[in-house]
Amino acid sequence: MTFSAVRTLLLFLALLITESCNSKKTTKNTSDKPLSIFRANLKDGAVSIDPRRGRTIHALTVSRLLFEGLTRTNTNGKAEAGIAESWTVSEDGLKYIFKLRKSVWSDGAACTANDFVYAWRQALEPNFPSDFSSLLYCIKGAESAKKGLISTNSIGVKAKDYRTLCVTLESPTPYFLELLTLPIYAPIPKHYASKYPKWHEKSHYIPPHNGPFTVKRWAEADEIHLIKNSAYWEQNNVFLNEIQFIFVDEHTELAMFQNNELDWAGSPLSVLPVDSLNHLKNNNSLAISPALHTEFIRVNTLDPTLSNPKIRRALSLALNRQQLVDHLLQGGQTPATGLVPLSLKKEKPSFFHDADIDEARKLFNEALEELSLSSDSFPSLTLTFGQDARRRRLAQSMQEQWKEVLGIHIELRTVESKVLFSELRQGNTQLCMGSWVADFPDSSNFLEVFKYKDSSTNNTGWQSQAYVELLEQANYCSTNEEREKLLNNAEALLIQDMPIIPIYFGSFVSLKKPQSAYVQVSSIGLLDFSWKPSIKNVQIL
Repeated sequence: MTFSAVRTLLLFLALLITESCNSKKTTKNTSDKPLSIFRANLKDGAVSIDPRRGRTIHALTVSRLLFEGLTRTNTNGKAEAGIAESWTVSEDGLKYIFKLRKSVWSDGAACTANDFVYAWRQALEPNFPSDFSSLLYCIKGAESAKKGLISTNSIGVKAKDYRTLCVTLESPTPYFLELLTLPIYAPIPKHYASKYPKWHEKSHYIPPHNGPFTVKRWAEADEIHLIKNSAYWEQNNVFLNEIQFIFVDEHTELAMFQNNELDWAGSPLSVLPVDSLNHLKNNNSLAISPALHTEFIRVNTLDPTLSNPKIRRALSLALNRQQLVDHLLQGGQTPATGLVPLSLKKEKPSFFHDADIDEARKLFNEALEELSLSSDSFPSLTLTFGQDARRRRLAQSMQEQWKEVLGIHIELRTVESKVLFSELRQGNTQLCMGSWVADFPDSSNFLEVFKYKDSSTNNTGWQSQAYVELLEQANYCSTNEEREKLLNNAEALLIQDMPIIPIYFGSFVSLKKPQSAYVQVSSIGLLDFSWKPSIKNVQIL
């Protein structure tokens, strides 16, 4: 298989990743037949047909299969040409001119620069409900447009002609080409979306797509079935005919995998049942690979009790992360004493000591005095998390540790994903479990999540001008060493204020059938089809 085919296949199954089905709907693959159908489970089934509206890793997975942006991600996690066949950048790093390749939507209509302008401007309308609109803020005027201060027609994006897109940035953004790989930057078929304004709301609206796949069937509660897009500009390198995603819980998923009804189970598409990991460790189908993934707790810093940073730090220092990963998770995770995974850094700073019990109690007692509270009058707090057995067990263990170290009671509350995200946006949680898997391998992708308090990915109510300035200064650095120092300083400030409580750095734990044995997972959750044990299991169609 050519390198071109390899990199295309990587994109096609990119971010098949970071969280009530009829099993008879799946067909059975056998290991002695070419893999032309890939079958997997998307836990929670949280899918949006609009690439700008999804928040979960599962929604972003589907978006990347259906829509292709100006750039896409290669096997090294770097941006390469997608719909843009070439581009130029001004000396000051502020102006980009993209030349689009000749390509069409799945209905045959031309994919043009105007489709990108339409998509980006609409995402920046004040009332447009996207959790990732802030990722567009590097574009000149984008943040002001989102706040309703200027018209979206004034932002720094315009179509010079149908194949030339001009973009002006607020400030140099070294990772802008990587940002362009994200679904929030995908084009939208203007000719279709203008005709059907509510196209994103119901599964019977199936818009045209410009990615390697298009939708064959979408049953919102059960599955989304994708087929090869014959109109895709590089369709000759797409060897899969179909991808079938079902929506079931992890126990059903494991049973279906064992019954040869799925080709893949577990990360990064879903999770394996926590109680199955010990049993599966000797299974030849099990694979554990490193991930650029951090599990943490968002802290509502606007809450009267949690507004005191000493309370937040005490909660963090009271946790014994090593115990959690060794005795509970057992999937290759490591304790996190910062936000950014250590593999992204040359220097490996530790911003606090794990299980620093004495310091936790000292800070807690100081905070009680400042809040005019006693240990008896300290209010109970609520930890909210999604419907995930792994997180439930993790929450229960942390609840016990906080009780033992600080003597406080933590209520545990489970909600559906859609409810969870809604409550986060509204500031209706106190402590909330969450995670971040890198969109591209750079520290800034983690740190930018908490840059602005009104960002839909922040959800802590926290913002620091000093933090913002450090991140912005990093964009102007002339050396990688200088840039890393500034980013480390920003992370130190974040962890000192503790609007999040890091728990662990994650890993991808999965099961795969022999016909999928050549599929490797990159550290950002890209499924790489470049490794294959036998050519009989590969078919170029």
